Amino acid sequence: MTRIKNPTDAEEAAIQRQIASDPDAPEATDQQLRKAKPFAAAFPDLMNSIKRARGRPKLAAPKEAVTLRLDPAVVSAFRATGGEWRANMGKVLEQAAAKTLSSGKGRGSAKDVKSIAASAMTAKGRGDHQPTTSSEPKRRPKG
Repeated sequence: MTRIKNPTDAEEAAIQRQIASDPDAPEATDQQLRKAKPFAAAFPDLMNSIKRARGRPKLAAPKEAVTLRLDPAVVSAFRATGGEWRANMGKVLEQAAAKTLSSGKGRGSAKDVKSIAASAMTAKGRGDHQPTTSSEPKRRPKG
């Protein structure tokens, strides 16, 4: 690898003369440097207009991650519905919550939730599928 050679004193002097004579880039004076402000302080409106939000936009009501211990038969039934079984489970839970709240009970029974889950799954025509085992590939039913 070739090393970069430092310029000689004469070459350095020529470079500095060219820099000093450049009308497009005059060197800042000490007074200008004392008056200098950060860009955001000097132009706050412009700074706010060009700020770019990072990442995914914030949702008004983001979903909450929870951990549940569920009956294996319930999980198997939802898994049998196909690739979006978690979304299906969420929809059934939303329906059960809406029904419970609209009935004025305040608290629903497990029987209510199971009956709503069963009706929601059979309404989609997916309640009669057998769950796959862990050794079989999980496939969506045709139709």
